[in-house]
This record gives sequence, structure tokens and C-alpha cells, in this order.
Amino acid sequence: LHGDAVDRAALKDQIIRIKPVRDFNVDLKVKSLSGTNGSFSSNAFKDGRPLKMVTGYAGGGRKVHKESPDEADEIIVDSSEEAIRIFREAIKT
Repeated sequence: LHGDAVDRAALKDQIIRIKPVRDFNVDLKVKSLSGTNGSFSSNAFKDGRPLKMVTGYAGGGRKVHKESPDEADEIIVDSSEEAIRIFREAIKT
């Protein structure tokens, strides 16, 4: 992931797990594949618990995660309503 951009589709109700990278923010851009009613949530987890209240976005959106590997074990993106496309990029901090 170090500086690489990754484009991936997620099916309805699919969870994508992303590992935080030291000295990089994880920039997520998410778009509904159908253009209607798509939604997703994205949150960082440590020891199986969310670090913050889970935030949902309707129809797609953008979320930048700034958590380091010391702060979070993983970032979970959940496509709840329908299929989405996730574009993720590591941005040097």
C-alpha cells in the first residue's frame, strides 16, 4: 500500500479490511456502483473495538484515516446497502 493506489469493488454487505501504514494516511474514496442508495461505513479498530463512533456515508464519499499501526490494528470498510467501488491511496504524512 505504501504510496500505491488500489481500486477494488465490494459486494453488498461485504467487509474490506485495510492495515494502517506507518507514516501514511489512508485516503478512501467510495462510490456506489449503481449511483443510488449506496452507503458504506469506515472505522479504525484496535483490539477488536472501534476507535470512534462508526460513521456511515450515503451514496459514496471520502474518508481519510490518520491512524498509525500503533493506534489501530485495521480499518474496516463495510458496504451495507449495495455494491460499492473503493479507491484507496496511501498518502505520506
